[in-house]
Amino acid sequence: MKVKQTKYYLFYGLLIVSLLVSNLVFSGTINDFNRDYITTDLPPYTTDETYHSVIYTDINKITTHGSILWVESDVQNPGFNVVNDDDVNMTNCLMTAGFNPDDMTVKQCSDPFQYSKRFKLNVTSPGTYLDFVFDVDGTMDTRTYRVLEKVLNNTGFTISDFKIELGFGDSDNFVSATSGIGLDFSDNSGNIWLTETVTGDVPQLDLDALFPFGLFGDADTDPNQDIDGYFDPNDRARFYLTANRGRIESTGISSNYHDLVGDFMTKANVLNGYFYDHDNDIATDPILIAHQNDLGWITFRVEPFWSNLGLTPPPLNIDGTITNETISQWESDPLFGVDAIEDLANLNMNYHITVGDISLWPTYEGLSNTAKFTLRITSRSIIFANGFELIE
Repeated sequence: MKVKQTKYYLFYGLLIVSLLVSNLVFSGTINDFNRDYITTDLPPYTTDETYHSVIYTDINKITTHGSILWVESDVQNPGFNVVNDDDVNMTNCLMTAGFNPDDMTVKQCSDPFQYSKRFKLNVTSPGTYLDFVFDVDGTMDTRTYRVLEKVLNNTGFTISDFKIELGFGDSDNFVSATSGIGLDFSDNSGNIWLTETVTGDVPQLDLDALFPFGLFGDADTDPNQDIDGYFDPNDRARFYLTANRGRIESTGISSNYHDLVGDFMTKANVLNGYFYDHDNDIATDPILIAHQNDLGWITFRVEPFWSNLGLTPPPLNIDGTITNETISQWESDPLFGVDAIEDLANLNMNYHITVGDISLWPTYEGLSNTAKFTLRITSRSIIFANGFELIE
């Protein structure tokens, strides 16, 4: 009888262990970037200087199409971080690296608005792709990650479209993730896009590609804003998107951006702007009050914008340009300054990745209970046929 009991306990003990092991590999936790593909600028770092984590197409580190850049401040090396179980709301996200300037703690998904949460993807080659390879550990729960990403077009060319894919491998060995393999785009609650989902069908938080609010948008529609966008005070400008389980693809640019400057501008060609430092605080962004065209300086700001800032509306010439007398006054006032309107080359991306059963992935390693996946971002340009072959 004692032998039978021992066998009984042994059998069910092994069964419990088996169930526990199967649960452990049921899902995955993103651990970090795979650093085999990245070279980060080495310290020492100087405040307000720009640094890069260069992303290569494979582990040989020969070819690159871009980087993650950061300006040394509360944003720090390597410019990118994975947050699991946010210390306030237990959410997960892919965001920038650094510290919260209020309490010096590690940046979290839940940090307040305008606390430099988005990592900045610096795209340098048109009609090419950037592969982010992630290391994943087997865990017991499915996790959904918000991607806090900003794309800077630094290619020297306009970008007409882009595509984001989930898959495995790198370079020519990249393979898209198939349905039901446990790697999907989803909403913030982990509901996978099982059918084609387009911009506007779901909240901005779940799926959108927006040009910055300072240029386009109605402040009354956003609790974080108190000044309307410069170029369009009514509507946001965006790339329209369509998404399914493993792919997000743009389907055009909104007319309020495209009618103004065409396709997604490269940083080197953006318009110049006049900015006003309304609060005399270098820690906050100055406000765009005018921009330059072929005729001279013009403004899209109208009352009561000027009086709300304690300014006099600038007199205009017959052709609509701002008078030279006003420009001279602005030039002599340190609160006014000229700079490139870089936000015309910036795009804020909103999407989520849900990680499921990593044991189904082709990269899964059973002994270590780990795996890898690739997030591929591809840009397209009208000067390229099919996105990649240069039109002669």
